[in-house]
Amino acid sequence: MSARPGAAGRGRGEGGRGGRGGRGGRGSSNNVRKKKKGYVSTIEAIKHDVIESGKPEHAALFEKSKKNITEYLRRKGDSEAIIVAEGLETMIAPTTVCPPMPARIPDPNHVPDPANAGAPIPLIERG
Repeated sequence: MSARPGAAGRGRGEGGRGGRGGRGGRGSSNNVRKKKKGYVSTIEAIKHDVIESGKPEHAALFEKSKKNITEYLRRKGDSEAIIVAEGLETMIAPTTVCPPMPARIPDPNHVPDPANAGAPIPLIERG
């Protein structure tokens, strides 16, 4: 006999909660992983072209998706989209080259203020 009424009974077949023995009748567990559906793009032309990683079979899918997305960007995009497509093809982030800073010289028209003798001389761009 169990020490407590309604206790599980520890293998004697007298489960207190469900009458089925052992620990009693348990309902289904909510701790079951639900299988995630893969991502689907909202753009119809590249609906199933997604870049996934983590499994060996994703390598071939990556190359196919990269090619399809790049072709879509070149077909439908503007000049910025083409830059992104080139970056996706080469796997190098697109950058822009900034022009060098113009040379700066002391302002020839500056008249020093006698009340503020230690003030720096303003600089202007040569040009």
